[in-house]
Amino acid sequence: MTVPEAIEAAGSRMKFLTEWKSLVYLMDLGESLFEQLSETVEEWYSHPPPRKGSDLYVILIAENRSVLLVFQKELDKVTLIDSHQHLSHGAVVAQVPTSKLQNLCLWYHSLLHDCYGARPQCYELSYFYFKRYEAGEMAAG
Repeated sequence: MTVPEAIEAAGSRMKFLTEWKSLVYLMDLGESLFEQLSETVEEWYSHPPPRKGSDLYVILIAENRSVLLVFQKELDKVTLIDSHQHLSHGAVVAQVPTSKLQNLCLWYHSLLHDCYGARPQCYELSYFYFKRYEAGEMAAG
């Protein structure tokens, strides 16, 4: 199931979640993730869609694993949430100031290699946000 299919299957419970972009990269994740995220997040901050929420959610899919990145501009934070098992350990949650995004990307790449022996040569980034509505619009929604 693709991310848009999952949102559609969730029905009205997810009606305020909107996909902004979905991009597939046929390149090494370790060498390109930071640059690709930086470019697209900067575009989001510079030219946001109308009625956007303040946070940007990114699903990173690589090696048949999905993780969530949450960009919180107002807090100047990026949070990575990976619910998969990591060797004998469970889920991973990591948060850094936005200025340390490159470190987070490099750390995640090394985590993939250390835990799974993976060196992804392609990956997908899907960008989402929650719409904000004016009073009365949510009911009409």
